Amino acid sequence: MASTSTLPRHFNPKVFSVHHEWKKDRILLSSSGNYGGLKLKFEKVLCVSRKRQIKGLAVKAMYTSALPPPPDGQSGKRDWKVFRKCRKGEGFSIKGVAKGIAAVFVPIGTFMLTLLWKLAAIVLPKPTKTALDENKSSSERNFWSFGKNLLYGFAAKMERDSKQNLYNYAKDLRSFRIVNLSGGDLGDAGLSILAESLVDNQSLEELNLSSNGITVTGLKALDGVLQSNVVLKTLNLSGNPIGEEGAKCLCELLANNTGIKKLQLNDARIGNEGAKAISEMLIRNSSLQILELDNNLIDDVGFSELARSLIGNETLHTMYLNRNYSGALGASALGEGLGRNRSLRELHLNGNSIGDTGVRALMSGLLSHKGEIIALDLGNNGLSSRGATYVAEYIRKSKTLLWMSLFMNDLRDEVIG
Repeated sequence: MASTSTLPRHFNPKVFSVHHEWKKDRILLSSSGNYGGLKLKFEKVLCVSRKRQIKGLAVKAMYTSALPPPPDGQSGKRDWKVFRKCRKGEGFSIKGVAKGIAAVFVPIGTFMLTLLWKLAAIVLPKPTKTALDENKSSSERNFWSFGKNLLYGFAAKMERDSKQNLYNYAKDLRSFRIVNLSGGDLGDAGLSILAESLVDNQSLEELNLSSNGITVTGLKALDGVLQSNVVLKTLNLSGNPIGEEGAKCLCELLANNTGIKKLQLNDARIGNEGAKAISEMLIRNSSLQILELDNNLIDDVGFSELARSLIGNETLHTMYLNRNYSGALGASALGEGLGRNRSLRELHLNGNSIGDTGVRALMSGLLSHKGEIIALDLGNNGLSSRGATYVAEYIRKSKTLLWMSLFMNDLRDEVIG
């Protein structure tokens, strides 16, 4: 095989004709030259786009031999054929324009988004670290995004506005006699803000903070209120999950308090330990008259602690222990405490499953009670006709009882009559 590299340097092909032929968007130019008995033929194919711009020129040489004779009788000489053809050019298209635009604007857009993201990270406040965040994995704590931080920014602004409104409202609390904030979702932080103003309120008599999500942390803020305010008579903390520790904290604050007459701690999850703390507080406290402990997960152990406090307490006259877990043992312990008490006038034991055995011990203690029982609730306690006979005997002997409930017990008509 031969190549064009064997041609002498002084060889210059002569242009013997110029032929212009339009084929769609191409121009064909031809020239030829002779060297050493060989005929060289050059074909220039200039690729012109619709704008008639030359896109490129490629040269390719090929030597062919032993070609079969052409059918028209032409000689089968060895021919050097040199083909010059252009690379394919691309004309105007929407796809090409789109690629060009994308090549320019995509990097710019990416840069602008990155810049905005960095600015947002600096300007918008990040959320404060909470106890819940401590329990999250490191990957979850490190995750942060523009949208998420934007939401936190709005939340932080709303929180600031709420606190400011709370501060403004707290100023007005200094003159109210009755403050009802039940269901306000104050939380521990909100209670801390309000407590500062309540300390200065020497006319406050009733404070209702039920169902506000207050825990043992928030209760500590009431220290100043309960120690300095001697006018406050009623404190309602029902529906707040203060638990056993919260009950202990509250009882420490109330141990030497001489103002609170009514304490409502319904549905506060205080359990047996909380009942024990309240029992110790009742022994030392000389002002509390009404105690509500409904639905507090107190069983016979807690009832025994409360019964012990009745022996030495001379001021408590109303006790609510509905929907707990006294059973027969708790009722028996309570009856023993009542037998040595002189102040209690109302006892509410609805829904404690004390049964016939428990009600017998309880009635025995009430018959020995030195005070005046005027109201007794024994509804929904699984009493049968046998248990009802013990109740009937107490009713016949009592000279002070004004109201009694035996609702939702399995009693026959003849027993009730």
